[in-house]
Amino acid sequence: MASPSAPFTRVAALVTVAEYKEIRAKKIQKWIDSHFVEGSVKWEFDGANAIKVTDKTGDSMLVQLSEID
Repeated sequence: MASPSAPFTRVAALVTVAEYKEIRAKKIQKWIDSHFVEGSVKWEFDGANAIKVTDKTGDSMLVQLSEID
């Protein structure tokens, strides 16, 4: 049996893929808000397992989704 933290366990309770993507984006934004000054960075997905965080000067960093609580 899958553990409660297994990805399929969390996804199985969702109604649609769109709902999953919305929840994932909100979780990422919450993490961004708690680690950066509001409005100082923008983020976008970089592949399936990471986001690219870019500041106003154009500098960027990759953050693995597994690092986001």
